[in-house]
Amino acid sequence: CYPIIVRQYLSDNASLYRTDCFLKLSVQLFTTQSLARYLISSHNAFQTIIDSFLEYCQSKLDHGKLLFSRTTNTPIQHEFRRAQSILYDLRYLLGVVPDHYTNELRENFINGFQAFLQLLIYIHGMDKVTRQTGQHIEFDPEWETAFNLVIKIQAIISSILDWCSHDKDLLLRAYEVTGLALAEIERTSDVSHLIKDKNNSSIVKTTVHDFKIDCFAYDVAKDPVTVHIPVVRLFAGKFYSKK
Repeated sequence: CYPIIVRQYLSDNASLYRTDCFLKLSVQLFTTQSLARYLISSHNAFQTIIDSFLEYCQSKLDHGKLLFSRTTNTPIQHEFRRAQSILYDLRYLLGVVPDHYTNELRENFINGFQAFLQLLIYIHGMDKVTRQTGQHIEFDPEWETAFNLVIKIQAIISSILDWCSHDKDLLLRAYEVTGLALAEIERTSDVSHLIKDKNNSSIVKTTVHDFKIDCFAYDVAKDPVTVHIPVVRLFAGKFYSKK
């Protein structure tokens, strides 16, 4: 029933000012360790919460990436900003690392983590910009919404890394699904290498110590640049989450 409650909350402007709104109790519910662990392991709460937010991302997608525009209708912008309050519930839910992991807890955590990775895939590579030459940019692109979203998910990513650092099996599963997400990004979009056209890009052989690899040639003056690469950073963060 969580998605239904969220839809009603976001569609009712008066709920923002009511003191008896059920969602205002979420911090008390999800920060109780035993209850949070039960909701994840028995009711798949992690995935349920993130799926509720992904529902509001669909209208913002352009070629599989989130796109925010200053010309979007104000009511739609406000609805999406209010929908980001769902991420606070996820932050509360994952805020306390369990002291005991069961198979059900691991399985449903991975289910939710895969849904969360879908959100990161939507973010990965968004707001790409290319250096402009010849004239000034008349209007700056809309970037505030994207940064506010990234700020909200930072605490969630930290909690996910904490969960993985306390259980080897969970960490290995998280490695696997994150690697699959990176493979999907490379297969379905050009932002994995930030190259406009991978098929026509030249290859540069790169050597670091004894490690050799073929890389796509990249020119920062001509190719698109984005600061939003959360899937790569999450994958790298797991190396430092091991204990």
